Amino acid sequence: MSYELWDVESRNLIGTFDTLPTALAEVRDALRAYGEGYSQFLELGVQGATGGSRTIATGDRLVSLVRLARGRLQTALVIEDDPWTLTVTKDVLDIEGFAVLEAQDGEDGLAQARAHLPDVILLDVVLPGKSGLDVLRELKSNPSTAGIPVIVVSAHADRMAEVDRRLVAGAVQKPFDYNELVEQIEQATRTVSTAASAPDSKSA
Repeated sequence: MSYELWDVESRNLIGTFDTLPTALAEVRDALRAYGEGYSQFLELGVQGATGGSRTIATGDRLVSLVRLARGRLQTALVIEDDPWTLTVTKDVLDIEGFAVLEAQDGEDGLAQARAHLPDVILLDVVLPGKSGLDVLRELKSNPSTAGIPVIVVSAHADRMAEVDRRLVAGAVQKPFDYNELVEQIEQATRTVSTAASAPDSKSA
């Protein structure tokens, strides 16, 4: 049995894959490159050992399969006051399979972090009212939110003081590169998941 990815309009075969996760990884790469709407032009099918084939998914169903392939749906909080950057960041997270919360100022961001305890926080530095760095310090001083990885996404990311840089899981310079942002998010959430699943040496 093999999996086939087709271009719906041209009926050209994009690729053949031995496993479903490999096929879905190819779909995810395509959505990263062209946006989630591109799923309407993709069709994933399965080829049986006897030669018969059938369609598994296309469009929104294909997007759902990509998200399910990540495992448990994770939550990301974006604290960003610029509407365009907020929209783009939410689109990236949506493609990557995250449920997205948003806040456009520091106080709201802190309130949502405490209420929802997201898996990762993407934080701008320059915010109305309370600055991003003040938000960062408050998050890390509160036991309930201290363990949430924070990635600073800012035009001022390269000017952070060393004391603040030690508090973050990553820093991405605006305008950000899609792949760099995704890599930092994956690294931050992977590190937390690994730590959470590791056995407690004190209880051994």
